[in-house]
Amino acid sequence: MENTSVFSGKAEAYSAARPGYAVELMEWLTGKLGLGEGVAVADVGSGTGKFSKQLLETGCTVFGVEPNADMRAFAEKFLGNEKRFFSVNGSASDTALDSACVDHVTAASAFHWFDAAAFARECQRIVRPGGSAALVWNIRDASDQTVWECEELCRRLCPRFKGFSGNIHRDEGRVTGFFEKGCECADFRYDLFFSREAFVKRMLSSSYAPLPGEENFSAFAGALEELFDRRAEYGQIRIANFSRGYVGRV
Repeated sequence: MENTSVFSGKAEAYSAARPGYAVELMEWLTGKLGLGEGVAVADVGSGTGKFSKQLLETGCTVFGVEPNADMRAFAEKFLGNEKRFFSVNGSASDTALDSACVDHVTAASAFHWFDAAAFARECQRIVRPGGSAALVWNIRDASDQTVWECEELCRRLCPRFKGFSGNIHRDEGRVTGFFEKGCECADFRYDLFFSREAFVKRMLSSSYAPLPGEENFSAFAGALEELFDRRAEYGQIRIANFSRGYVGRV
């Protein structure tokens, strides 16, 4: 389900603390999609422009489609000097783009918010013949002790928490079922390292995190500090993670 307000008020923290995606993932996507100069991509649910920036670095033109005004404004400032970036006030079900105007569609850590059927129809409308869709996430390694402790903390103090990355990695059928004729999937190890400040900001930027003034905000922030103290080494905490990509026709 799409939710245009869930990240309101979190754009600065989101941009400051959220990581990008593994270089190896971008190389894989570049090969699969033929990304480069002259290729147009609609990055749907583009947020503050993290993934759009990595797409731009391949040489392609990017239409960043984002319904949340705070996130979109941040991306416009962040990527304001990029001549191949175009900010669009649109959603997964209504991108506001012209028909058959892009070569491919991407969604980075966003598909779990979408109405999959409506997004598929919109992809079919805006993508030129022969184009593909790519869905990507950073997914925590649930076998890691620090990740497990972090998840337990979120379940205890964040009423909106349903699992990291919208729990999509435990509902893979919804992802693979989105593609018309199957898809290719690849994982690339991409452990994340955070200072105390960055770790707390990263977690507070999550859609499920309490906002200042909400119940459990102080308790959650304090618990994050305690987790950092327990698990950090040499001033950093490691979050075991990998970048995952799915590519196929829609």
